Amino acid sequence: MGCVCVSPNANNKKNRPLPTNPSEITSLMNKPKKIVNQEENVKNLNPNCIIENHQNTTILKAINQINGDEIRISNNKSCIIIIMDASSSVTIKDCKKCSIFIGPCSSSITIRNCESLNLISISKQLKLINIKESNLFIFSMNSPIIESCHDIKFGMFCVQFVELSEMLKNSKINIWENHWSQFQIMGNEENISFADNNTKKDVIDMFSAGFNNNCYVNFDQYQFVPYTFGRSVQLKNYYNVLLIFKSEDALEDEIIKFLNPEDLKENECKCISTKIMKNKSDEFNQICQMINKAENGNIYNFLTKRDLNRKKTNLGFENKDFDMLSNNEKNSYINNLEKGDLLFIWLGCDSDDLSNLNDYLSGVFEEGYYALITNKDLKLEDNDFLETLIKLYSME
Repeated sequence: MGCVCVSPNANNKKNRPLPTNPSEITSLMNKPKKIVNQEENVKNLNPNCIIENHQNTTILKAINQINGDEIRISNNKSCIIIIMDASSSVTIKDCKKCSIFIGPCSSSITIRNCESLNLISISKQLKLINIKESNLFIFSMNSPIIESCHDIKFGMFCVQFVELSEMLKNSKINIWENHWSQFQIMGNEENISFADNNTKKDVIDMFSAGFNNNCYVNFDQYQFVPYTFGRSVQLKNYYNVLLIFKSEDALEDEIIKFLNPEDLKENECKCISTKIMKNKSDEFNQICQMINKAENGNIYNFLTKRDLNRKKTNLGFENKDFDMLSNNEKNSYINNLEKGDLLFIWLGCDSDDLSNLNDYLSGVFEEGYYALITNKDLKLEDNDFLETLIKLYSME
């Protein structure tokens, strides 16, 4: 049997043999390299998206001025910069004594070499490099990355305006996945802490003039983004509760209003964190296994009263209460419900007396729209329940 040899294609650069002649090698080494012209890249950007070399001024980029483009902010001093529109990515560098608001960013905000910065931002990711003496009030779907930063105070995103809800949906930012307090620290950072109310008030006052003169916003009235305390509270100081909803857009507005921090405070509670768990994900299965230890027997039982009237006709259960169904009918009903995702809200309460919270819940939602699970329901020790929540919410 013979063999066929195929010669390399002389026109194919990938198949060309490496040069061995010294003069050829020298010629290749001295060949000019292609240089990417950064100035040319900047010229190609939307002019509204470049904010640089300003001092002692207020700059507003209104809705429909950015249109989801990339933003570059650099070399500004003592400015108020307000970006009310959505963007694809944001780079901020070499700014000093500036107050900067960034509306929904569909990917990453990167900030480097800045000092005395006040930032309010909402994005999927936030990266901080060499930032000093700054106050950051943020929403980040992923854990903020911190490198070579000093004297930084963090707080929760605190600006609401009418167009925000639609922008968040278009930017594919999940409002129930906010990891603003769960930092990834790269290196030896110093004085990374949480902002108190006085710091928050000072930052809001700094922005107020720029906002009030140009657009209408609310501070601390959480209409579109739920407020979470995250790691800013000592978790072991609270009695921990899980509040569970079926994940549906129709309930979203009511749940956000319910989680208003001032209203929860009156009921001796705080919202620690929120999370939508995809059906059959590892997290979902893990929490189902934990909750199924409760006396109610199944995580989906709390949905029966609400959904039965809507679903029983399709399932052939006309004019029957859930308790009257046979075991096979109940299993069929529950399997139907299991197709959906669930929203889990972690609440920290000042005591294990949940009467105030139950009264508040029943005044907002109809019976059967939610479930309330505690360590007592699951017959778990307090620390076991807390450790499970910390793991599920990636709060380690």
